[in-house]
Amino acid sequence: MVGTDRVCLTGIDADSILEYCAVSNIELEKSSLGAGDFSANADVALRAVEHLNNTRLDQVNVLVGDWRDRRNSEVVAAHHVAEPLPAGSIMHVREELYTVSANCNLLLQASELHLVSLCKMLGRYWGTFSSMKSPDNPNAVVERAPLTTEQRLLEYLQLVEKIHGRQALGEAIRFTCENAASQQEVNLQLALCLPASCNGFALCKPEMNYEVKLEENDRVFYGADHIKIDLYWPSAHFGLEYMGEKEHKGKLLSDVSRWYAAKQKGIDLWFVTKEQLYNAKALDFIARKVARRTRKKINAQTWPNTEEVKALVEVLRGSRMLKPSESLRSRPLRKRR
Repeated sequence: MVGTDRVCLTGIDADSILEYCAVSNIELEKSSLGAGDFSANADVALRAVEHLNNTRLDQVNVLVGDWRDRRNSEVVAAHHVAEPLPAGSIMHVREELYTVSANCNLLLQASELHLVSLCKMLGRYWGTFSSMKSPDNPNAVVERAPLTTEQRLLEYLQLVEKIHGRQALGEAIRFTCENAASQQEVNLQLALCLPASCNGFALCKPEMNYEVKLEENDRVFYGADHIKIDLYWPSAHFGLEYMGEKEHKGKLLSDVSRWYAAKQKGIDLWFVTKEQLYNAKALDFIARKVARRTRKKINAQTWPNTEEVKALVEVLRGSRMLKPSESLRSRPLRKRR
């Protein structure tokens, strides 16, 4: 529908609006409109976004269904989708401004991102933290409800068959966990669980922020009725706790108390610092510990070496960007006979 004033945000701009609305507890209404009902009207999009969250944008990413609107300019990047989108893919923000849903944005971004970057995005969408910074404390984690869940995303993928990115997103779901409380927790989980083709350690996925209830006497002593463990493998009674900003948890007074509380429940709890998370040798040591506890057999042919782990760490911390088809692996993987 060329000439319409309706615009639908996608990509990084949809991401910003979804985060803003989630943090601000703004509930968006589902729209019955499709991609063909929107145009690349940059002026409308820029004015609407600036009015909504007081943000000045130089360029905006919009969804279009008409090939005649595919032309990009200095102020607009138009993303063309020819296939019909499932119901619930478009959300109404205000007046003529719309955005793709969290599930739809993940699907559309899947074909444009490397698997590691897609898993990072998925972990944030499934997590209870926002990419937005707190105006009072830039280092504090801003809490919000998950933008979507694994179940809702899987149900959404059942409705799309021909849209490019479905297979890549399905692959990302295999290696990503729900319920992370910070991006660092996501990065730690991915480093341990990503496949060898991404220089990961290919360990089994943990439970994220697993809640352990304390006994009545322990509740009085520790001042809490439960503790949460960042990464937990129930069958191994082993967990990892990332030592970052803990203001968003606030269940126990100190890391020492948390360790003792876990010990009382028969749980071996290790703490991981930011320096260890982004150190290849330290990550290898942690991964080997998890492998032993979870009885994961280490294959020397697929276990990443130090340089390969370093390459993965660069992508996880955002200092290196990869194209979707670019390989991280420096050694060819041998095929199983």
